[in-house]
Amino acid sequence: MRNYFGSSARTPEGKSYGFGPDGVRDPLRGSASSPVWPVIPVPGSPVANVVDRLESLRSEVSFDPEPSAGPGNALRSLRVRLTLSLR
Repeated sequence: MRNYFGSSARTPEGKSYGFGPDGVRDPLRGSASSPVWPVIPVPGSPVANVVDRLESLRSEVSFDPEPSAGPGNALRSLRVRLTLSLR
């Protein structure tokens, strides 16, 4: 690439791309057919702090009937209830 274009592409972090059996690879993200995923939640992030404090989680989903506008027009509304308990 450098010989043809005079420069080479870099990752967002400024590292060089590599080439492996599965094609072009980003050293941090892997390749299209074999991606490398980061550890989530990111340690020290606000989401990690909430997950660490989470004691229990309960969710309820229901479809409640609504007054009908006429025959054959059964309407329903979605109801979601989420209960969190923190330490």
